[in-house]
Amino acid sequence: MDILGLVYVPSWLLTFFLFLISLYLYSKYKLSFWKRLGVPHPKPTLFFGHGPLMKDGVGELDLRMLSTYDKVVGLYVFHKASLLVLDPEIVRDVLIKNFSSMPNRTQYFKQKSDLQHSLSRLHGDHWRFMRNTLSPVFATGNMRKISPVLAESCRRLLRNIEDKKNCGNAIEFKQMFGNFSMDAIAALGFGIDLDLYKNENNEFAIRAQAIFNAFKGLGVFLNLLVPPLYNLLVKLGLDLDGQSKHCLYFKRLVEQAKTLRQKDDQNRNDILQLMLNVHNDTEVSDTEQFNSYKDNREEWRKRGLTTNEVNGNSIMFMVAGYETTASALTFTAYCLATNPESQDRLLQEIDSTIGKGVPDYDSIQKMEYLECVVKEALRICPPAQRIMRETCEDLVIAGYTIPKNTEITISTYALHRSPKFWTEPEKYKPERFLAVNKSNLTPYTFLPFGLGPRSCLAMRLAYFEAKCALVTILQKYKFMPCEKTEIPLQLDPKLVLKPKNGVYLTIKER
Repeated sequence: MDILGLVYVPSWLLTFFLFLISLYLYSKYKLSFWKRLGVPHPKPTLFFGHGPLMKDGVGELDLRMLSTYDKVVGLYVFHKASLLVLDPEIVRDVLIKNFSSMPNRTQYFKQKSDLQHSLSRLHGDHWRFMRNTLSPVFATGNMRKISPVLAESCRRLLRNIEDKKNCGNAIEFKQMFGNFSMDAIAALGFGIDLDLYKNENNEFAIRAQAIFNAFKGLGVFLNLLVPPLYNLLVKLGLDLDGQSKHCLYFKRLVEQAKTLRQKDDQNRNDILQLMLNVHNDTEVSDTEQFNSYKDNREEWRKRGLTTNEVNGNSIMFMVAGYETTASALTFTAYCLATNPESQDRLLQEIDSTIGKGVPDYDSIQKMEYLECVVKEALRICPPAQRIMRETCEDLVIAGYTIPKNTEITISTYALHRSPKFWTEPEKYKPERFLAVNKSNLTPYTFLPFGLGPRSCLAMRLAYFEAKCALVTILQKYKFMPCEKTEIPLQLDPKLVLKPKNGVYLTIKER
């Protein structure tokens, strides 16, 4: 192609040049969002936003932002704009006061799968129906029902820890608790006996891990960098997020289980059966006071869950509970091994409360220091480093008008570790959470499961699962550091906070 009759430029080169100019202008425009709104923010890098600042992880970036800025700061993950909330009172407004104006962020996924029927993807009255319908599944009475199932998973965990101990080597607890978490999810969620300790290539586990990995794959990257291209490819039917085939496996599993249970056994004590029976449950949701309906409440409440809703919520329960619970247990074991005075105090509480008896829901609730031990580990190393919301209307936050469809981010990691809110935040001190010290805590700064009506629905189960596993082990053994124990612990700062190189400990018979 001749340009002004002076020079010949190949058409492909000119097209490529124009493409680069367009991409440059697109990036400049996308990264001017916070400047146009007048929101304070660090200078972004072209195309990458604040990605280069995240080399140590999003949690450490958020902690630096909290020490530098006041109430809010604008950030970019590639081209995705996100308002990072730094003030506990604004945290309260986002998660409680204005919760209906800021529903859950949809995890960047737009492709159709059964996950779109899960609680985390819904809004409005459909979300209210789902939340109110599912809340009784995790009520105290049902936790008592599933206690024997969880106790059996804990016994399998203990047997495999003892097998490793008898081999004379240090035990890598990240993998051990990962196997336990998946084993417990299969048993508690679906009534399936995986025995992952002997067969880690089980199809259930492989497909569950694949769905979890999709939350950090190509689809997420494209949606952050070039949302229009991502949307186009989704409309063309490309499975960018790699979820469809794996979700189909679990859909078939739920459908088969539903058919079998309708014929043979409707009294099983697992989450799947509780969801299938939920329309018969008359227990009131613990958040129903927040979740009023625009139309007739009874029109929503009188039906049960569809197969797609059961399947979607089963998958979300599995994804949300797998690596987070494993990481929480791993960090707690590490903290106890490296803080023997805290471990000794916990052992005394276990001995005086339950002794050698089988832990169940009621006995676990009597152990105040056990609660403190787990909470303090979650404070120092919260598996979910951020809570994501999205405005569904224009809102004024910290004096700035934030447009509809803007991502709002709350950093659990930064709030948990900031010296603004905690004395000696780097130290493991379970006593912080004792009832007598409650007045010393800054409200809205401890958020491992979120807060308010959209807090984690399965929080009660997650605490129960972690506590039961710890008690089962500590009734016979103590966690001990060894030569392979990494002190201080290096963290993998990706999607879910976890130990970078695993956690190697030994156990000592009491």
